[in-house]
Amino acid sequence: MLVLFSCATGACVERRLLIRSDVSDRPVEIYVDGEPVGAAPQTIYFESYGPRDWRARAEGMESASGRVELEVPWYQYPVFDFFAEVLIPWTIVDEHLLEVKLRPLEERDAEALEKRANAFKAEAIKAANAPKDIGDKRTLLPPEERTKRQPAEEPSDD
Repeated sequence: MLVLFSCATGACVERRLLIRSDVSDRPVEIYVDGEPVGAAPQTIYFESYGPRDWRARAEGMESASGRVELEVPWYQYPVFDFFAEVLIPWTIVDEHLLEVKLRPLEERDAEALEKRANAFKAEAIKAANAPKDIGDKRTLLPPEERTKRQPAEEPSDD
């Protein structure tokens, strides 16, 4: 009886997410659900299944992010989970793999960036100087014009 009990208490399911990166020459910082978990490669142990948001970043590389779905295996559904968690006398390992791919940062052309910024600036100035009344009676007025106008008087019931 004692042998049966000791076999039954040794059972469990070990759930883990293994995160690897294609960058090997520098550390890749990994965040899962907004929390830092360390540098890749990294193994994260978890208790519950479902989606996890992740983000990875490394110096000199573009950041990457996404969502990984930790799907429930068949032996974790009700009834089967009792056998997997309690009765089987060995550890079941449920491992999910996330491969993170980072791209090197592209060189930014300062002139092209400045040209785009000036184009956006000119467009914003043009929009700000556009006529206020474009035919819509509900056009919003600037705050200084709103205070000048008095609300229409209510008709009296005389």
